[in-house]
Amino acid sequence: PKKELSRERDQNKKTKNTTYTTFKLETTSIM
Repeated sequence: PKKELSRERDQNKKTKNTTYTTFKLETTSIM
Protein backbone atom coordinates (compact mmCIF):
# COMPACT_ATOMS: atom_id res chain seq x y z
CA PRO A 1 0.00 0.00 0.00
CA LYS A 2 2.86 2.37 0.72
CA LYS A 3 4.07 2.15 -2.85
CA GLU A 4 0.57 2.91 -4.11
CA LEU A 5 0.40 6.02 -1.98
CA SER A 6 3.71 7.37 -3.23
CA ARG A 7 2.69 6.68 -6.81
CA GLU A 8 -0.56 8.54 -6.28
CA ARG A 9 1.33 11.49 -4.83
CA ASP A 10 3.67 11.42 -7.81
CA GLN A 11 0.67 11.51 -10.12
CA ASN A 12 -0.70 14.50 -8.22
CA LYS A 13 2.61 16.27 -8.57
CA LYS A 14 2.63 15.63 -12.32
CA THR A 15 -0.90 16.94 -12.67
CA LYS A 16 -0.04 20.07 -10.72
CA ASN A 17 3.02 20.61 -12.85
CA THR A 18 1.04 20.22 -16.05
CA THR A 19 -1.58 22.67 -14.86
CA TYR A 20 1.07 25.15 -13.81
CA THR A 21 2.93 24.85 -17.11
CA THR A 22 -0.27 25.31 -19.09
CA PHE A 23 -1.13 28.35 -16.99
CA LYS A 24 2.30 29.85 -17.61
CA LEU A 25 2.01 29.20 -21.33
CA GLU A 26 -1.39 30.84 -21.55
CA THR A 27 -0.23 33.81 -19.52
CA THR A 28 2.82 34.21 -21.72
CA SER A 29 0.83 34.07 -24.94
CA ILE A 30 -1.58 36.73 -23.65
CA MET A 31 1.23 39.23 -23.09
